[in-house]
Formats: sequence, structure tokens, C-alpha cells
Amino acid sequence: MKVTNKSLLDSVAALNELNEVSLPVRGALKVAKISRKVDEALSDYNKALGIVQNQYVEHDENGEQVVKADPNDSGRGFLVFADRKAFDKAFKELVSTEVDVDLPKLVLSDLEGLNLKPSILFALDWVIDS
Repeated sequence: MKVTNKSLLDSVAALNELNEVSLPVRGALKVAKISRKVDEALSDYNKALGIVQNQYVEHDENGEQVVKADPNDSGRGFLVFADRKAFDKAFKELVSTEVDVDLPKLVLSDLEGLNLKPSILFALDWVIDS
């Protein structure tokens, strides 16, 4: 099935939540398979994101990416982009790219008896066959 990287990214939290709930065996197996396939697809996305970031971020004299300290002192840093507009354009293209993922569809009966938040159903709409 074709799905955008954005849909994959948006589904991670919902899948994580479903993985913590007691599901009927058939539903649990499908959720586990879907989670694994999403993780595999996002591994490719993360590699591509790293390449895109490296292309547009500033580098110091040693070729290392320039990281600016967080003004809120959270211990995190922020990449400094040489060309933020070009990065944003490339990032939007990456997020909207469709990838082919072979995975089973969830049927609502696989989630029988669960009280699910609408946000979970919304995030997984692309993989639910009603």
C-alpha cells in the first residue's frame, strides 16, 4: 500500500498506545506487524532526513554540524541552518513522499471491546479497513 511519510510519522504514537493495551490475539498480532513495518519504513525516512539536514545545516571548520544551545537551558541544542528555506522545502517534500509499505489492514473487529480515543483512530485511518 502507498502511504506518505507523514502518515507513518503520525501513526507512531497511536501504535505505541495500542501496543500497551490488551487486544484480542488477532488484533495484537496485526498491530505488532504494522508497528514493525512502520518502524522499518521510518528507518529509511530517518536516513533520508539525516542526509537532508546535513545538506542544509551549517558546518564548522572541522566539518561538524553547528548546534546552538537552547535558550531555555533544557540541555538540548538546535541545528543552525545555512539555508532554512531550502531545508524546509526539502523537508516538506520528504514528509509528503509516498512509500510502499506491505502490511495487514486492521479491521474494527480486531479492536473489539476497546474504548479508543478518536486521535488513535484518526492517526491510523490509513490502515483501518472499516
